[in-house]
Amino acid sequence: MGKELFEMLPDVLDAKMLASALSISKAGAYQLLNLPDFPTLQVGGRKLVTKQKLALWMEQHTNTAGQAGAGKENKSR
Repeated sequence: MGKELFEMLPDVLDAKMLASALSISKAGAYQLLNLPDFPTLQVGGRKLVTKQKLALWMEQHTNTAGQAGAGKENKSR
């Protein structure tokens, strides 16, 4: 993943900036910020994410051809 995607972003993003950066709705950004494994920083009532942690989280959650379905168990037995 290229760093150019994040160069223009501030170091800390709120839901509105996260939504804009990822081209998702603000509701979608809040869903991400509420995921248990999403690197949310809570300051008072605000949920934020640092640009560095967002990039790392995205890298860890990006499926590549060799990883598609990795870690998912087949429950159709």
